[in-house]
Amino acid sequence: MLFKKSLPGLTISFIVMVVITVSSNLHWGGDKNWTGIVEADARGYYAYLPAVFIYHDLNFTRFFGASSKYGTD
Repeated sequence: MLFKKSLPGLTISFIVMVVITVSSNLHWGGDKNWTGIVEADARGYYAYLPAVFIYHDLNFTRFFGASSKYGTD
């Protein structure tokens, strides 16, 4: 009896999850677009470590100079 009452709720939940998944994939633009988000996050995180602790550069001038010279890809 409990299963029959919860079946419409499970069906609606499943449909909502599918719609959210499809819309997020369409919004991000496909398979490879999420890698830019992860790459930018990692680049920003690992840029400040050498800038602060090795080069003592809080303005990131060394990082931005290398980024403009060699590109971001």
